[in-house]
Amino acid sequence: MGRTREIKFGPRIIDLDILLYDNDIIDDKDLRIPHPEMHKRRFVLQTLSDIAPDIIHPVLKITIARLLKDVNNGGAVKKIVSPA
Repeated sequence: MGRTREIKFGPRIIDLDILLYDNDIIDDKDLRIPHPEMHKRRFVLQTLSDIAPDIIHPVLKITIARLLKDVNNGGAVKKIVSPA
């Protein structure tokens, strides 16, 4: 992006998490798909389940809806609805 990070562990220049891409599995040093931690994050699974609950995780072979039911990190996800 033409910018350098000035503070180690400081604000990121850009942070783009690709959760899934079709059924592809990519494990390179610079890119991992599916996202390696998505199945542990309720806020990710809830949002993804809202739009695609029947998608199957290509590595775990489990639907997003099932992963959401099994996620063990507590915490509620609150849906924010903007006024019409």
